[in-house]
Formats: sequence, C-alpha cells, structure tokens
Amino acid sequence: MMRLLLSIIVALLAVQGIAANSVVDSLKAKHPNSDGVYIENNTSILLSVHKKKGLIITSNFYEHRMFLNDQARLYSKESVRYGYHLDIDNVVAYSVVPGEKKPQRFNVTEFDTTDEYSSSIFYNDGKNLEFHFNGLQKGASSYLSYSELEKEEHFFGSCYMGSYLPIEKGVLRVEFPKHLKLNYQEVNFEGYNITFEKTENKKNYVYQWIFKDIPKYKYVNRAVALPYVFPVVLFQIAEYQLGDSTVKVIPDLDGLYKWYYTSIKNSKEAKDDSLRTFVEEIIKDDSTELDKVRSVFNWVQNNIEYVAIEYGSGGIIPREAGLVYQRRYGDCKDMSCLIHKMLNSVDIESNMTWVGTRRLPYKYSEIPSPLIDNHMICSYETDDSTYFLDATDKFVPFGAPTAMIQTKEALVEKGPSNYKIKKIPSMPASFSGKKDSCILRLEDKEIKGKCICEFKGYTAGSIRHYLDSKQGEDREKYIRNLVRKGNNKFYLDKYELTNEMAKDKPLLVKYEFTLKDYAQQVDNEVYLNLNISKYLKSGKFDKEQFIYDFNGEYAFYEIEINTLKLDDGMTVDYLPPNGMQSKNDYSYSIQYSSSLGEVSVRNEVKIDYLLFPTTRFDEWNKVVKSINKDYSESLLLKRKTQ
Repeated sequence: MMRLLLSIIVALLAVQGIAANSVVDSLKAKHPNSDGVYIENNTSILLSVHKKKGLIITSNFYEHRMFLNDQARLYSKESVRYGYHLDIDNVVAYSVVPGEKKPQRFNVTEFDTTDEYSSSIFYNDGKNLEFHFNGLQKGASSYLSYSELEKEEHFFGSCYMGSYLPIEKGVLRVEFPKHLKLNYQEVNFEGYNITFEKTENKKNYVYQWIFKDIPKYKYVNRAVALPYVFPVVLFQIAEYQLGDSTVKVIPDLDGLYKWYYTSIKNSKEAKDDSLRTFVEEIIKDDSTELDKVRSVFNWVQNNIEYVAIEYGSGGIIPREAGLVYQRRYGDCKDMSCLIHKMLNSVDIESNMTWVGTRRLPYKYSEIPSPLIDNHMICSYETDDSTYFLDATDKFVPFGAPTAMIQTKEALVEKGPSNYKIKKIPSMPASFSGKKDSCILRLEDKEIKGKCICEFKGYTAGSIRHYLDSKQGEDREKYIRNLVRKGNNKFYLDKYELTNEMAKDKPLLVKYEFTLKDYAQQVDNEVYLNLNISKYLKSGKFDKEQFIYDFNGEYAFYEIEINTLKLDDGMTVDYLPPNGMQSKNDYSYSIQYSSSLGEVSVRNEVKIDYLLFPTTRFDEWNKVVKSINKDYSESLLLKRKTQ
C-alpha cells in the first residue's frame, strides 16, 4: 500500500513538473522576445475616512512573475520605494524554483534600506527597501506583496497597467465611501483588453478594471516614454465628508492651483530688502525693462548651481530667495523663486510657473492633477510675448525655453486665486543646428580640409555642457567625434574653439583634417563623393525595434558645404544631379555647383518636428532611401595627360 502511495505521489509530481514545463513553453511561444511574464499584477486600493485620522489611503500590491529563460537571474534584485509621504508595510517576497522531485520555495528574509538615487537629483528623502529573490531560473516564479500608505491625499494617484515584462492578467480595484467624490481619467486605453465594472455595497462604491495581455514596454532611445504608451488611470480626490464638514482636495483645476499656491505663498511673500541693492548693481547699465530681466536671468544662470534636492516639504516648497542667493545653489523651485524675488525687488512683475517636462504627456486643461508637472520656472510677460525663464540649463539663450519643456502647458500664478494656462512654444529648426563649411584639396587619394563648423541654439548648448566638464584627451576625443566624417581614416590635425561658453553666440570650431584613401583614381580619372558626412545615411526606422512614436529633443538643421579646389589641369567631367524632397515638417536638399577652379556641394537637412508618429515611418524610410541614392553620387574629375 505504501509503495502504491509513493508511486502515486511521484507520478503527481512528475505530472506537475510536466504541467509547469508546458506552461513555460506556452508562454514562451506567446512571448518569444521576453525573459518572463507577469502571471498576475494586482492593485487593490481602499480609501476610508476616520473621524480623528481623516482620510486614509491604503494600497495593496500583489505580483507573480514567471521566467521563461536563463536570463531570470538578472531579475533577482528587487526593491520597493517609500519616502516622505509614502509608508510601506507587510512586505512578503519569495521565489518558487523547479526541483528534481518538487518545486522549492525560498522565502526572502533579508531586506536592506538604501537611499534612493537618481542621476538627475542630488539628494532626496526617498528610500528603497532592497532584497533578492533566490534561485531564479527558467521556469521559476517570484512572488511579491506589500501594502502602501499614502500620507498626502493630493498626491493620489496613478495606476499604470504595463511594465518591463508582459502582463497576462491584472486587476485594479478601488473602493471608497459613497460620500467621497472620486474623479478619474482613463488614458491610452484604446487597443488594449481592459474591462471596467462598477459595483456598490451599503457604504462604498467599488471600481474595478480587469486587464489582460498587456505587452511589455520596450525601451528604445528617443522613443516616447512609458506614460505615452501604456494604459493608466489617473485619480483625483475631489472632496469627502469629515464629520459635518466637507473637505475639498482637488475638485478641479481651481482646487489644484489653490493647493499649489500654498506651497509658494511664504517664499513668494517673504521680504528680503537685501536683494534690491545687489540687483540694482546688476541692471545699472540696462535701459529697458526687458534688458533688466535678461541681466537678472543671466546672473542666476551663471552664478546659481542647479542642484536638485527633494527632501521633505522641500520637494514641493521653494526655499527663500535670500537663502538660495547666499548658498549659490538650489533646485528648479529655488532658482525660479530667486529670479522672481530679484525682479520683484526692482518693481518688475514676474510669475512663478509650474510645468511638466515632455516626458509627461498630460495637460492642465484636461487633467487637474499634480501628476501633470515635475518642474518649476519663472515667467515674464510683455504686451505681446511671454518669456519662460528656466535657469536650470546654464547654456540656454535668454528668450528660449529649455528644450525639455517645449510645447507643454504652463500653469502661471497670478496671485492666491488667479492663474493662466499658457502653452510654451517650440523653437523652429532654424534656431538649432550645425553648419560645417570646408575648403578641400585633393592630394592623390587623400583629402585635406580646412573647415569652420558653426553650432547654434540647443545644439550648441548640449556641446557646451559636455565641454564644461571635460579636459585634456577626453575633450579632444569629443571634438574629433563631433566633426568626424568620411571613413575610419579621418584624422583631426588641429582645432580651435571660439565662443566656447558664450551662450548667446554661435559656438565655432575651426579645424583641419586629413581623410586618407577616400578618392578613387583610375588612370587620369578621379571619382570623388563630395557628400562626406552623409548625415541621414543610417536614418531609417527599424519598425521591428522602434515600435513607439519618435520623440525628438528639439527641431534642428544640418548643413554641410564642401568646396573642392581643383588643381591646374583638372576638369569636371561629370557633375551629379541635384536632389531634393520636402514635407511639411522635414526636408533635404543636395545642390551642386561648379565654377572656374572649384566644385562644391551644399547638403542640407531640416527636421522641424518633435514627435513623429509610427504611422509615418514608411514615408520617412522612403525619403531616407531616396537621399541615400543621392548620397551615392560621385564627381568624375579628369586630369590632363602629359
């Protein structure tokens, strides 16, 4: 009897192992390019109101991942974030790993608390609870559950239905009292398998979203970020009853603004007469108010170091201007407040302004939520223009917004109860770019060039940021890569920089180069391609890899002018035809010309868009194919025979 029982157990375990392998194989066939999947990804949120504690927001998270290959070990390290307004509790984590006879469970028992690190933030009070899952391999699963307490009701909340692994099934459940008014917006739902149901019990409403078969987010450089792609529910608590009182939270945009204004009220209204004397000295040579604003902005840009500090209430409340002035550093809120107070000290009106970077696709006019923005600037208005003053980028010219906030809606404060929504413009392609003009001479098969390369706008700014932090060999290597052209036998012979840190002027690189083994010579005939840089040669979108819309940093131009000085006795036997294509938001042209003693080409590309949708990738790829055909054309030169 015992032998029979053991045989049955062994058989059941074998069947269980076969079943597990079958599940892995099935999921692998469904997701061939994924290391694993979320079998479940659930969030359950409870909003409750207590007489003494007020509104309590508790979220419970549960996730089950199954891994489909041996890359599973790369997912062993995990963390849960918490901080100033967020507490966590009841963390349970374990892995289940296939065994020879039966699966093995490994409970996570060691947890480490570390400071949260971000390359863009010098210091914040965020913490990570870090831990490791043991034994992850093909066929293994990890399980994680924990609860989260949100202590700031205004920051509730967003729930994304997507991740770095595909999700087989997930549930988002929100339960709240009937006297609480909860607004929400469903964003990016189109094309996804999501169902919604609303139920109720005696005291509460229950909203539930069930989502299935959500693909993984695939990071691609210069593609739109996750908030543009994945479905998300954005919540705003409008109001709730606390005893006999109605507590307003964010009922609408007016409510959001009133709460925002409380965070700047003290800093904005603090008196600091010491700034006036200093500012008067800065602007003493300025004749117009706009010139004075420029001088103040430039001073903050040049003298206040941008250091992102998000600690406690300092994550949302700017520090007083006098303190920032004394310390000579601050975050975006601090720098905006300092510009505002400096201008105010000499009776120039300006306004503190909230804005989201282009990583966030949301608008104040559509969704009144703190999730809309992650940045603060200062605004100055004239009769016909608004200047968006963002000193966090030390190389952006006065009058231009920083590249990261172009096209975004800005919330401009106008006192305790008044505000404006203004759209920040995008700078045209003519504002930023590169113009490389070279005089060339042919020496056998190699080219010698003397060039002036001019960089403007955001293009110049990005180069200046790099040069500001590099010296010696690193700097020379960077310049060489910046002007490199032709083939891998390009040699930068010498270079000289002009206007290196003068942000209001073009950055000039004067350089000389040698390009070996470039020309092709057969008897007295020389074949030479004057399109040396071929900027868009590899510009096609790989639609299998680039599955999201393209998100450019800024519009720009790229101009290459190459003029070849002809030796005595050399003539042009074939001059390639000109090439050109033009769309509403991008274009290219290649124009050849020949005169006595020289031949030249002007190659110009203009990119005048920021977002470029996947629906236009085929159109773009056809244009790149056309320009590559034009790039391939070569001059035919002939030397006089002796």
